[in-house]
Amino acid sequence: MKTALSIFVFLFSLFTNAQCFQSVSTHYQHSLALKIDGTLWSWGSNTYGELGNGSTYTSYLPQKISNDTDWAKISAQSSATFVIKNNGTLWACGAGVGGRLGTGNQSNVNVLTQIGVDNDWNFVTSGAGTIALKTNGTLWGWGSNVFGQLNLGIASVQLTPIQISTETNWLKIVSGSNFSLAIKTDGTLWACGLNDKSQLGDGTITNRFNFVQIGTDTN
Repeated sequence: MKTALSIFVFLFSLFTNAQCFQSVSTHYQHSLALKIDGTLWSWGSNTYGELGNGSTYTSYLPQKISNDTDWAKISAQSSATFVIKNNGTLWACGAGVGGRLGTGNQSNVNVLTQIGVDNDWNFVTSGAGTIALKTNGTLWGWGSNVFGQLNLGIASVQLTPIQISTETNWLKIVSGSNFSLAIKTDGTLWACGLNDKSQLGDGTITNRFNFVQIGTDTN
């Protein structure tokens, strides 16, 4: 009986330890996972350093990126990784083309690098350009803005995060490859950027360099 109980405890311990991932994020060719102990893991393609392990070699199994245990939110994007810590700081690695990492240049980075010094980041999404929400409801952007996806009013490249709207009621955001969609706290939907296939939903095929409201619905 004692032996059977010992075996049960051992197997239960193995099962419990194996089930320790709390969230995952994946995009195209690489994946991220966050464990309940706050550690960060990655695997898959690593051509641009998006796994954050200091190399550019493919990883066939999940591997821990760092010894830090305070990672809070993860976002795997096309050839890039964005992670927010418990203290609200933003970190990134991977393809830096167009300045999409926000490091101040267009170089690829194969280790997680802190973006700026702000500590109030809430969510990040990235296509050719990157947009992010802060905890105060403000909207920020960086990277390619060739088609207006950063809501800056002109075609440009932005190498570091810049506030792209004075409003403080942004709630949810998502980036397409060259366009952006956002929802406000009042339930309205907004879009900007490339619109050659009517991907913005405004009834035209005109690129939008500033946000336009899509429809009139508020839910």
